[in-house]
Amino acid sequence: ATTLYTDMQYYVGESNYYAYNHTQTMRLPAPDTSTAGTSPILKNDGSMTMYLRCQDANGNYNVDAYAVSFCVDKGPDTTPPIIEEFSIPSGSFVQYKRDSVPLEVYVNEPAQCKWSIQSKNYETMENTMQCASESVEVNADLVYACKGNVTGVKDRADNTYYFRCKDLAGNVNVASKELVLKGSQPLDIFSLGPNGTIAGSTDVVKIDLVATTSNGAEDGKSICAFAPSGQKDFAKMFETDAISHKQTLTIPAGNYNYSIRCIDAGGNLAESSTSFIVNVDKQSPKVTRAYRFNSEALRIVTDENAECVYSLTTCNFKFKEGIAMIHSPVENLDSHLAEWKDNAVYHVKCSDAHDNEPDPNACSLV
Repeated sequence: ATTLYTDMQYYVGESNYYAYNHTQTMRLPAPDTSTAGTSPILKNDGSMTMYLRCQDANGNYNVDAYAVSFCVDKGPDTTPPIIEEFSIPSGSFVQYKRDSVPLEVYVNEPAQCKWSIQSKNYETMENTMQCASESVEVNADLVYACKGNVTGVKDRADNTYYFRCKDLAGNVNVASKELVLKGSQPLDIFSLGPNGTIAGSTDVVKIDLVATTSNGAEDGKSICAFAPSGQKDFAKMFETDAISHKQTLTIPAGNYNYSIRCIDAGGNLAESSTSFIVNVDKQSPKVTRAYRFNSEALRIVTDENAECVYSLTTCNFKFKEGIAMIHSPVENLDSHLAEWKDNAVYHVKCSDAHDNEPDPNACSLV
């Protein structure tokens, strides 16, 4: 028997985290096998006493060990192995054109496993797997792994595979464990932006990098990442894991090219890129022409699309309080008309789409 906490052999639950509740799971190996490592050995027809000591964060522990005693029945192993899970959950998607998929089957005891595309007896199943046959091969979850590849995966279809196992005592599954793998199709980036020229009125301009995906494993649902073209480090977009994806960027004037990579639940990858130009416009619109139009209107022309207003008395007025000029024709946003008044003085202010306008006591044209 040990006397110190540090002399104890195993961590309960294989974890040294500080907690109130601690749980240890153990498995009974098949006859004539041995185990070692992270948990105690249990054997048929055996009595066991486990001694426990616990230590708090200040180093205090129970000097007298707490004892737990129990025994294991001598009876023979008559229970077939249990397939507890697969390395790929049933119902998962598989990459497009991926005919063969590596897979692990996790069993509760050392066993040999087979698979088929039909649910049939273990002995008649055609495909074998490489299985852990010794108790020392138990993994961190206290299960035994059988490895192999399932083949013949069809795209755009549900592929069903059946598994059965036989333990070292000869016990065989009488019912198959079913695994469904969903074949997929290529993932597409349906749209990507921005492109063309984007204008702003500050030193840095906020733009939205946006993408739309379609097809693939889940009708376009995917996770997208972005990077300046030529760079290897991609960052996940802020809004993604859907069919629409968006990342807001704040960037200065210049020419830009960004690459996008999207991947769906089946591992299908789609890539694309977009180019755009960012211009910074801090100047208010300039009036390039002003003349009498059809004897009934004052017409002015600006050097960019704009909205114009006027006052008949002063330049010192707020833009929203001015008399609005109209576009004629309405689609020409650089052409502006006002009612003609003889001997009137028009104090005109014009503002562009970025709210660039003259100073409070200034005009674009008098």
